[in-house]
Amino acid sequence: RNVEKMIKDILGKLDINRDGFTTSRVGIVAYAAQNVTARTLEGYSPYGNNTIPYLGDDQSNLLEGFAAAEKLVSVPSVANHKKVIIIVASTFTGGSQDDPIVKATKAFNGKIITVQYQQNGAGAEGLGALASNNFAFVNDDREVENIIAALLHTNCFCAPSLKALSTSVYG
Repeated sequence: RNVEKMIKDILGKLDINRDGFTTSRVGIVAYAAQNVTARTLEGYSPYGNNTIPYLGDDQSNLLEGFAAAEKLVSVPSVANHKKVIIIVASTFTGGSQDDPIVKATKAFNGKIITVQYQQNGAGAEGLGALASNNFAFVNDDREVENIIAALLHTNCFCAPSLKALSTSVYG
């Protein structure tokens, strides 16, 4: 299962900006040695149809990718909008308390979901140290369901039959 298919499967299960009540938004940042915004929170994708570009590099600068994602979700918002960053990585080294990425994720004012994307049974060991409590996952047959459950737990996305919390609608 590739990462792009996993992300499209997740997006396909969410109610995003479909009516006046739904206020959840999704952005996508792809990262390697450099990072690009593959989808803005408003849904604009310069790559078309939420395609995630291959950046052509085996390097992974998670700190810069996280900074770009944090900037993406740090737009002016109303108080009831929850911020969530999902990190999917196949490589990760670090995880000590002095590591800059650990400090950045701990300082983030929101939830962090991690998916340790294993290839051939290994990869990104220790990535779960960056996740919020109970939000560290490994790619397996349940990663999409686990991520959806974590998003529902965070209360930032609604199942299709529910309406998002809104401060402008009462009753």
